[in-house]
Amino acid sequence: MQRTSTQKTKSPITARNTTKKRQLSKKSTPTPIPTTTTTTTTQSIHTKTQAGFKQLTKKASYRSSSINTTKKTSYSFKATPQFDTVIDYQFVSTERNVSLVGVPFAFGQPLQGVDKAPQDLRANGLADRIKAEKWKLNDHGDISVPINVEHTHETRTTPDGTFNMKSGEIVSKVCQDTAEITSKHAAKGDFMLTLGGDHSIAMGSIAGILKARPNTGIIWVDAHADINTPLTTPSGNIHGMPVSFLMKHPHCQNIPQFDWLKDYPALNPNKIVYIGLRDLEDGEKRIIKQYGIKAFTMQDVDRHGIGAIMDKAVRHLTNDRRLDIPIHLSLDIDGVDPLFAPSTGTRVFGGLYYREAYFICEALAETGLLSSMDLVEVNTSLGGGSEAADRTVKIANGLIAAALGNRIL
Repeated sequence: MQRTSTQKTKSPITARNTTKKRQLSKKSTPTPIPTTTTTTTTQSIHTKTQAGFKQLTKKASYRSSSINTTKKTSYSFKATPQFDTVIDYQFVSTERNVSLVGVPFAFGQPLQGVDKAPQDLRANGLADRIKAEKWKLNDHGDISVPINVEHTHETRTTPDGTFNMKSGEIVSKVCQDTAEITSKHAAKGDFMLTLGGDHSIAMGSIAGILKARPNTGIIWVDAHADINTPLTTPSGNIHGMPVSFLMKHPHCQNIPQFDWLKDYPALNPNKIVYIGLRDLEDGEKRIIKQYGIKAFTMQDVDRHGIGAIMDKAVRHLTNDRRLDIPIHLSLDIDGVDPLFAPSTGTRVFGGLYYREAYFICEALAETGLLSSMDLVEVNTSLGGGSEAADRTVKIANGLIAAALGNRIL
């Protein structure tokens, strides 16, 4: 996708009026859903998600006391008290260490300010949120990023078309450093938490995770697919290309700056699931269809509900739960509707509501398979002032806490 600062003008209320039409659970009594307030709409989503995800959790402490454990299903639930318990993260050591690294990086896109996000998240209580979920936090600081470097644009004609990429050298260097540190700490059994920065840093974080845990599946929550190549991108911004580089798409090979990726496993297209897509370019659509990548757009979320979407996503990655694998969550804050997270660079209305975004993180935690996470594209210099910035940082830290086991009850 072409990531620019131009915002879509479609009304958020109009964009989400389809929420009224979402199918309620069979156990719910259908009632008209008012559209006059965000609160009422969000409550209807919460009702639906509770029912939609009932069948997902396996080998984990489940939150809801309303589950009928006598019903025959393909899952077994632990009969454990629902208070003072923690989720068993199967691919994280019993020491429950979170290794945190910040990547204060903005060269994958044109807007300054996103590089301040790791510090903004830390300064607003992230460490306390992590420790409150009974994790030990090892904060390894920030990846070193060169300063006083200008964005550069490399354009050259190739037999296939025009090669278009901005700031390739510095993006490559920072991503390589990120890959090395994420691989190191993931190999020790830590939960690896990487804070961007723009989404180009996922090229490094996920490459490192795949080296330490080669069978990891990726849940990519984003308004955009980030699967352009240097030959399909209109903008040249590399934060719109990390998935194609991770997959080692033919367009992304034989680029000297990224030779280091040859030492890391390629991402299998069958091991990534998109959730929340709503702004795709033609080249990205072709690649997604060509490789058969599982992708759930916001239209799918509206039609099926986030609970059913999460069930489908995890079943896809785990072969219908016959093979438990580590899961990595790469969460771009612009996947959340800008009504709730306005401080980001590529806002697109019609996104995930507050509770839908939280449910994604809660649901992945409850599987016991989540083992690493990126949180990217928070930019507190955008969105309309301090209130918008505070709101965005608060939801970002809350999503991280939910991924690490924070529950309502």
